[in-house]
Amino acid sequence: MAKKTSALDKINFNTIIHVLIITLAVLFIINLAFTLVVSSQIKEKIKILKEDQRPANIELTILESNCADCFNIDQVVNQIKSLNVKVENEKILNQNEASELIKKYNIKKLPTVMVTGEINKTQMQFMVQKNNILLFDDLKAPYYDLNSNKVVGKVKAQIINIKNCKKCFDVSLLLAQLKESDVAITETKIYFENEKEANELINKFKLDKLPALILSEDLSYYPEIVEIWKQFGKIEQNQYVLTKIIPPYKNLQNNKIEGLVKATYISDKSCIECFNINNYNLALKNVGIIVSEEEKLDISSQKGKELIQKYNIKKLPVMILSNDVKVYSVYSSLLKKLGTENTDGTYLFTAVENMGTYKDLSTNQIIKQKAQ
Repeated sequence: MAKKTSALDKINFNTIIHVLIITLAVLFIINLAFTLVVSSQIKEKIKILKEDQRPANIELTILESNCADCFNIDQVVNQIKSLNVKVENEKILNQNEASELIKKYNIKKLPTVMVTGEINKTQMQFMVQKNNILLFDDLKAPYYDLNSNKVVGKVKAQIINIKNCKKCFDVSLLLAQLKESDVAITETKIYFENEKEANELINKFKLDKLPALILSEDLSYYPEIVEIWKQFGKIEQNQYVLTKIIPPYKNLQNNKIEGLVKATYISDKSCIECFNINNYNLALKNVGIIVSEEEKLDISSQKGKELIQKYNIKKLPVMILSNDVKVYSVYSSLLKKLGTENTDGTYLFTAVENMGTYKDLSTNQIIKQKAQ
């Protein structure tokens, strides 16, 4: 009787082993190749990363001007050196020594700095590229202008002041602000009204108020300042003339000082809870109104009673201002909304409730309020 052949007897184990060995060998080769590729890519990325981290090799050429007050190019040089760079060479040239470079790269302003070398390896957005160099051309005035062959941006100021008006607007404060904005005020001449030079300027620019401020044409090299100036002055004969003078000032049409305000305050001393009348003075200072004279009255005084009746006052403490307050811009923009103009030209503040607790004279009641 023949033996039965089992399924296991039919399997060729040698063949299977050979197939497995070949498969493993193929997988090993694939894995090895993949590992080599990945390793190569990693090495390449590391190489690129190291290259990116390597300081750029550059050379600096500083082109000087003979202007001591001009733009300080050292701050730009220091900014460049603070980047990921290695300065292999640095040289300083005067205008004569740099003449060929100036012509070659069409340089318009001095001082400046040129960067050569690996200029594509570092980020210098504050520089402009010209062929194979980087050039700094964003100079702030003053600087040496190579087209006109002179220093530009040095501003001269002329001031006309008023005699015997200590509280009048001080235009030198405006000059100080311009200096803080990096405007180079290199010369300031101060005249007083009725002096020959002052009269010439008044007639030349048709000035109607004093004090006056006139700046030279070099202010044009400060475009951002010029845009602001247009809101407060005019440009005439290439000069910058301040026309919007802050009070107090002298009106040359009537030869009077305008903007010195007299303030009269009326309160009721029996109203302990009412707000302090000194709050009015503080409020006036906050909006730039100059008070030259103050008068404090009580409701019990004869003058206080007369004014309450004259202006039909309903609330205390109250404030009355002389008509000089009208020359202030804040009068139209704010005060007219908070009070009324009396027939004699004075101003009566009626929005008393905005100041705090007050006394209503029509009811003789104390109205508690929070100051706004």
